Amino acid sequence: MALQKTFEDRSGVIHEDAYFRINKIEIDTKDKVGLIVVMAYKDGEAKNDKSPIFGENYCVDTEAYEQYFSVLVFEDEKTNHIKQAYLYLKTLENFTNSLDV
Repeated sequence: MALQKTFEDRSGVIHEDAYFRINKIEIDTKDKVGLIVVMAYKDGEAKNDKSPIFGENYCVDTEAYEQYFSVLVFEDEKTNHIKQAYLYLKTLENFTNSLDV
């Protein structure tokens, strides 16, 4: 599971098929917040070389926590924290036009 989209790196290089994969998810059930660490690769094959071109942290605020990571969300047996994290990322401006891969 990952996301794919065109991405311009910090050097101005455009990667047409950049591959974005969640590297880490931290959920704080007490404070109802979280953190998602995403690594970007130039394409799907580059992830196998473990050579990311970019990494970024995305905060999950309390509102997003309630919608994507609360206990009630996980009563549905067809979901898990990874799937929910990708669904949340797709709501962010950086990933609005990304494809599921």
